[in-house]
Formats: sequence, structure tokens, C-alpha cells
Amino acid sequence: MIFVKSTTNEREHFVKHVLQRCSFFRRIQVWDASEVNFEGWIENFSGKDERFLAAKILNGFIYYSKSMVNRLLYDAIGNVIAEVQHFRKLNDKKFYEKDVCYCYIPGEKPSPTDSGYTFLRRLRDKLSIPPDCILSLNELVSRLKESSNGRFNVVFCDDFVGSGCQCHMALKRHIYPELDNCSIYDFAGQNGQILAYAPIIANELGYRRICSWLPNLILRPVHVLGSEYNLFNPECFCWNHDIGLFKAGVDMIADKCRAIGICDDNREVSMKGFHGQGLMIGFEHGIPDSDSAIFFSSEKGWTPLMERYYERY
Repeated sequence: MIFVKSTTNEREHFVKHVLQRCSFFRRIQVWDASEVNFEGWIENFSGKDERFLAAKILNGFIYYSKSMVNRLLYDAIGNVIAEVQHFRKLNDKKFYEKDVCYCYIPGEKPSPTDSGYTFLRRLRDKLSIPPDCILSLNELVSRLKESSNGRFNVVFCDDFVGSGCQCHMALKRHIYPELDNCSIYDFAGQNGQILAYAPIIANELGYRRICSWLPNLILRPVHVLGSEYNLFNPECFCWNHDIGLFKAGVDMIADKCRAIGICDDNREVSMKGFHGQGLMIGFEHGIPDSDSAIFFSSEKGWTPLMERYYERY
């Protein structure tokens, strides 16, 4: 590998700087020591050139701590409630807080370990949402059927939108016999019930898809991640607009992935992440499959930066 824009000493200094920065984040409790193993992950790479490229990637990794997630959830719910209230006023209808219930978007493979349950508890404990306004999916379906006055509003909370597929499946593609053989989205539309979605972070791919697939869904993430967050895009901020650095980094990632058996396709566990999203983000409660598996794989002795505890995304 040849890096014409930096000397060996500069590269070594950069690696040291990144590791010191990670240690600082841990010391001030921005990074959780039990969740982000940056020391172990950097040891997957050998030689000065590999470690420099790995440090470039690590420098671009974004971790959302528990306090950050709670604050972003607060902002997401506030933004979407304001939008629902505005929509009601435009349609000459009164807005009542008691007519809002909260639910979660189930995973494409629903599981008791879905992070959606965690977020419902956060609504109760951190945002002081009354428990009787927080519904399970089955309870939501029953309430939708019972409430046909057009004043019933549903806010779905979530941590992350990646490909948008799980939202589309949960709200549009899944048919409920209890809702006259309609999806949640279609049934609500027929009865004047407002559906809103308040994820804290959304990838641009999923955001655009949901806006296209579910145009009447109020979607208000706090942040939308553009293509500059894709590790496999030359314009990704971690490569500093250096095409040589980008090519060297991607080649190294590909070599490492082949060595530990990570495929290069659009599956949930792949080199470029699900649907090629190539993200570099993690939450205190898990890491999404939109990330490159180089961050969370534990195959063949590879040390993950973060472990995946559940299949949620």
C-alpha cells in the first residue's frame, strides 16, 4: 500500500491520536467500555499501513450512548407530535393528547428481544408518557378497529431506519384479518386516523423509500444520514476526499472480509451492510445490519468493535 499524501510518521501519529480520542470518549462515558472494544478491534489489523486505514475507519465510527439516545428520542417525539397537531389544525379538527397512542415498529422477524420494547419503556420512564397510552402491536390493532372517529393518532417510535423494509412490511404489507383484511396503513387511511413515525436516526435510503411507499405517513427522524456516511462511497468523510486512500481502504476491507468468510452482497451480514448501506454507527443497545459486518463479525477469531445481541434491523 502506498499513501503519497502522508509520511510514515504522520500515519503513526494519526493512529495514536485516534486511539487516544477513543480512550477519551470512554473516560468521559460517551463510549461504553463494555460495548465498544476499539482496542481489540484495531488489533485485527497488522502492519503500519493496515492500522492507519483501520484508524481512518474507526475515526469515522459514530456511537450513540444511552443519554444521547434518550435525548434524541425526546426530540423525535416532540417533532412528530408538533407535526400531528399541525395536521389536525389544518383539517379543522381539535388535537387532544389523550387521542395519541405510542407503539413500535416490529422487526421483520418479530422477537421478544426487539429493541422496540426497550423504546416503549423509555417513553414511560424518560418521557413520562402515561402507560395506558403505550400499546403493544396487538393492542394497537384492537384500538384502531375500535376508534373510527378520525381523531385517533398513532406514533411509532424507533431507534433507526436503515433500508425501510421493516417499516413497509409492518405497516403496509402485513394484512390483519381484524382490520377487515387491511394493513395498518390502509385501514388508518380509510378512517382518518393519523400514523406518524419518529425514529431517532434514518439512513437516506430508508427515508426516501418510506416517503415513496407510505406517502401519508408522517415521518420525522431527528437526523438523516446521507451518502457521505457510507464507508464504500468515495465521498465518505472518513476518506478525506482522497481517492487513493478510499481504494486502499476498500481493498483492505475486502481482503479482511474474504479471510473471515464475510460475503460481498446485500444480505444482512455482509461486507457492505444490508442493501449496501455501508454505515459506521452503533447504539448503546446494539449495532444495525446496515453497518459493514467488519464492525460486528466474530467469525474465525475476528474481534468485533461491537457485538450484535439481537436481529432487530
